[in-house]
Amino acid sequence: MKLIFSTAVFFVFALVPSILYYAGKAYEEPGRKNYTHGIAESFSHKAAVELICENNFKELERLARESLKWFELTSNKKRIEVAYFQLAKALFSQYRYDEASPYLEQSQPFYSYQ
Repeated sequence: MKLIFSTAVFFVFALVPSILYYAGKAYEEPGRKNYTHGIAESFSHKAAVELICENNFKELERLARESLKWFELTSNKKRIEVAYFQLAKALFSQYRYDEASPYLEQSQPFYSYQ
């Protein structure tokens, strides 16, 4: 069982450079076309990498906030709940519970709507 787990961990971390490369590409393309929603989602994708691969909650917070800034600039709010949840997770993981609570609450209407 331990071997299976360590193999799985190795496999995931072996993919990190590819994940980061494509997350970067996902930002570059919408940026070139000034596609606001795409830029917002690309920051959310980069935040997901920080959460899953790095557990870097300060960077997760920064990227989630940046994603929400871009979401504010567009009427397309599709998948904004992910950015709200990521920010809540980052703040909660830094023991900033009072700050995390409103963002978690803001993500709930989107989950029930879609």
